[in-house]
Amino acid sequence: MKKLLVLALLAACGGGGKAAPPPQDPGSPGPADPEKDPAPEPEAPRATGNPKADLIPRSVLFGNPERAAVRISPDGKHLSWLAPKDGVLNVWVAPAGKLDEAKAVTSETKRPIRIYFWAYTSKHLLYMQDAAGDENYHVFRVDLEGGKTNDLTPFKGARATVAGMSDRQPTTLMVQINDRKPEAMDLHKIDLLTGKRELVVQNDDNLLDFTLDHKLRVRFATKKLPDGATQVLAFDGKAWQGELGIDRDDCLPGLTKLAARIRAGGAASMVQLFHGGVRADPKLTGEPTWSASTWTEDAPTFVAPRPAAQEDIMRVIRQFADAAARA
Repeated sequence: MKKLLVLALLAACGGGGKAAPPPQDPGSPGPADPEKDPAPEPEAPRATGNPKADLIPRSVLFGNPERAAVRISPDGKHLSWLAPKDGVLNVWVAPAGKLDEAKAVTSETKRPIRIYFWAYTSKHLLYMQDAAGDENYHVFRVDLEGGKTNDLTPFKGARATVAGMSDRQPTTLMVQINDRKPEAMDLHKIDLLTGKRELVVQNDDNLLDFTLDHKLRVRFATKKLPDGATQVLAFDGKAWQGELGIDRDDCLPGLTKLAARIRAGGAASMVQLFHGGVRADPKLTGEPTWSASTWTEDAPTFVAPRPAAQEDIMRVIRQFADAAARA
């Protein structure tokens, strides 16, 4: 036992011999062995070339197109498109099949034309244009023969939008204009040839736009409600100016106030629903009167109504149901 102890002490003290290497953790890697461990792979070569730092020219991104908005005339005899003329987009027209004979029919020099369309006459083009970007667009008519241009809505500070056209009335243009009141877009009928304007609907109900049929009669209008919803309104059935109605939700505040006044006096009120039918005033409804069938009456101002279609009857049924729910 004593001999073993002395040997152990000598080993611990070194005994004058070479020091032993420290013990290694079995989990740690040992010293690198150049014969067993391969050298690291050389770094991959970087790509070489001649990269460009040039910016894409703004003219490529925002410049005029060579051609845009290609249209064909209603009679199929001409093609039209937008293309630069002296650096400004204008309307060009060419006979169908003879594009090399194209010529500019408008001569805008300051503002490019973005919106244009054919009239159903096939002899006129219409386009929208504002002044210096004020977005108060006017409707211009261009004669294909001669290139004469006329402003059909020459009202300073007013904005016009085209509401409708029809091949059944090729010289009539329906336009909304706010020249009477900036926040109210009234609906007008404009004669394309003479420029004569006729008021169709005076917009006193903050209506947004109108839906017209193929005869350019007003069928519906839309209105934005305070909660963000859109209300669709029908126009037919009003018999006289100032007639009370319950055909819209915005009628309810006034009717509620009226009913409260009647109750305060000890009386009761009721709502009678009816449609003006043949007695409806076309000046108020924007369309001819209609009835169960057409008929005549011996009166100087009488206008024979058109016969009702099934869609007329179904629409009035829905309107009556909606009015009853409001009542």
